[in-house]
Amino acid sequence: MLQKYVRQLRPIQEKYVAPVIKIHSLLMESDTEQDLVEKTITVEFNKLKGSKNPINDALLDEEEYSKIKPSLVETGRKVASTLYKKDSSIGILKHLGRGANATNYYGSLYGVEAKDTTPKTDIGDEGKNNLSLKEAAGAQLMSPKGEESTGLVKSAVDRYTSAGGKVDASKAIKLLSEELDTLAVKEMVLTVGGGKIKGSKDAFQDWYFNKSDRRKELAKKEKDLEKQNRHMKAELSVHKITTQDKKYKDKLIKGITPLSKEDLRNKYFKSFIGSEYAIKGFVIPDSYLKTDNDRALVKDNKKLQQKVVEILDIAIKQKEFLKNLSNEFKTNNEFAKYVIYEAASGHTKFTGDVKGTPPYTGSNNSVAKRLMTYDAKTGGVELEDIWDWSQKSGSLLVDNLQIDFKSSRTSRAGYTKFAVSIDKKSIPINSSYEHSQIQTIENIIQDEYSNIYSSLNSSVRDLQRLDEGILDYVKKGFKSAKDAVVKVGKKIRDILTRFLKAVFSRFTETVKNLFSTNPNEALDFLGIDFDIAGIKVFK
Repeated sequence: MLQKYVRQLRPIQEKYVAPVIKIHSLLMESDTEQDLVEKTITVEFNKLKGSKNPINDALLDEEEYSKIKPSLVETGRKVASTLYKKDSSIGILKHLGRGANATNYYGSLYGVEAKDTTPKTDIGDEGKNNLSLKEAAGAQLMSPKGEESTGLVKSAVDRYTSAGGKVDASKAIKLLSEELDTLAVKEMVLTVGGGKIKGSKDAFQDWYFNKSDRRKELAKKEKDLEKQNRHMKAELSVHKITTQDKKYKDKLIKGITPLSKEDLRNKYFKSFIGSEYAIKGFVIPDSYLKTDNDRALVKDNKKLQQKVVEILDIAIKQKEFLKNLSNEFKTNNEFAKYVIYEAASGHTKFTGDVKGTPPYTGSNNSVAKRLMTYDAKTGGVELEDIWDWSQKSGSLLVDNLQIDFKSSRTSRAGYTKFAVSIDKKSIPINSSYEHSQIQTIENIIQDEYSNIYSSLNSSVRDLQRLDEGILDYVKKGFKSAKDAVVKVGKKIRDILTRFLKAVFSRFTETVKNLFSTNPNEALDFLGIDFDIAGIKVFK
């Protein structure tokens, strides 16, 4: 009854299409033109080699191949002819670019979620002539991100250091050491924040969003409050005051210059200090304030504001640490060659080997051994060993490597957060632990805590007895109860300062030693990830 009111979009009777044909059609539609040319090169070369069944020998389906446009077949014929003339020793070629049986070893080697198994070899004879193809008119860009990038760079670090190379992280470590040492002598009534426990980042962000004049500036270009919020959060993320956002540029309001480090320090930090914004809600709980000095600091809002700025300034300098470290990886041309080699060949990715001297000579067909650049118009061909090519291509790494702390940091990862968050709340007065030989931040803290345990406990008990009026302070040589509280409090503060300095000193020394012996262990210790974007390496 309804049919006359419904427009018929397709015939009721449809021609049956077998699922396998549908799948073939989808595969054909999904193939890029470059992929199709690679197939035609393979088949046409096999004809020149005298193959009786060049399509099957290429591991291709005859029906699929028959549907490739004649113009692409002609391109393959021209390129294959040049390739044969250039190196007739190349054997029967196979199209090896699907990667069904490949294994990505980055995950097992470095504990990263790296699952891409696309071979670096496009076509090859399963020997020394496993080729990665690059079209002269425009190479396919390789842009691994996240954990795939981390695995790639770390494998390059391992191979580079195995060959005797050195990664110099001295500039970054110097900054790290100096900042942590400075931090150790500051009162720790505020944490960094930005997590479960509110602290300095949260206080400043709240003021910036709701009390600063930044929103008025944004309103001149954009009235939408949500877009203003996204902009403000994005520009603060650059300075690590909010969670870092790698896509922050997409959230910035057009026509508004993002907040610079100089503006942040010279304008907004100064405006923040002395404002009427109250910090009290962001300090550690009162129960952890053990000294008169701590209690006085908490009552002085301006000093608390200054403390917030001090902590945030350390967090900003975290970026400088990363910049210095990143520059070493970028500008170390010898190391860059190993990154480019791994990116182009997949030597470690598909074999799990990190110590073998390049070039790769094994039998894994996913690893590319030679680079073939071809001109689709002229049929011109250039052949190069991938290791030899990478020796001339280290510059590709420049400006294409990003380095950052992992987004989900633990106490053994982000050094700034670790440093500032060690307040009295974090120190267990009565606890036992099993000493571990593994040098983690937790081990270092526990080890150094054992050195102060007795004196700290004794002083804390003294302070508790003073509060209870039990201790005869006169017999202890104090002028008054107030004098006793101040001196015992100072003793506790001195013990904690020594403890923090010892922890930070060992922390930086551990990082330094790890960089000199095993850079990847140092990167893991700090919780560092890499991101490679836009390296002009095919596949």
